Amino acid sequence: MNYADIKKFIIGVKRYEAFSNQELIKTYAPLLTEMIDSIENFTQKNHYQSVVYLLEIKSNPATDGYEQPPPDVYVNILMEKIKPYLQKLKGRLFIQSFDLRPLQILHKNYPDIPLGFLVNKTNMEFEQNIKSLGFIPALYNPEYHMVNREIVHKCHKKGIKIFPWTVNDTNEINRISMLNVDGIITDYPNLFGNLKK
Repeated sequence: MNYADIKKFIIGVKRYEAFSNQELIKTYAPLLTEMIDSIENFTQKNHYQSVVYLLEIKSNPATDGYEQPPPDVYVNILMEKIKPYLQKLKGRLFIQSFDLRPLQILHKNYPDIPLGFLVNKTNMEFEQNIKSLGFIPALYNPEYHMVNREIVHKCHKKGIKIFPWTVNDTNEINRISMLNVDGIITDYPNLFGNLKK
């Protein structure tokens, strides 16, 4: 589908059971570049703190050529779109994926872009994950149930920041925060206003 057709679809009006706290906002799916421009303009105009972008490349070898292009093509398309933003977003743009392949291509061709390796319970242990990746990523982003003091220590010892995902419960945010993680991925950033001091 081309973007002109995709943009006609209304999104943000259907409630999903898994996201009962979702705020419904009728809108359309913006282009990545449109989203970045909109956020940058809004934060500057309103004198808000600059946003850090954590982009996820969604890909899987089983769906190459069907749900997404092969990783080399996918990375080229992404980079063509975000290259004009790289200088402005330096230190504020991270790219993450569960799929090793686009991360490895990005690391080889764009070594200055900080990368995050997403892992879940089906992945191997920390050391084996890093070995499979073939380089030390800027971020190691495990499913939050996997996070304990040991894994945080292992990450920090290698100079890797750890950002557990997806923590959507205030009690879990408090628990994870106490482990000295570097960031938390959530669907509800407003929950951070309810944190215990």
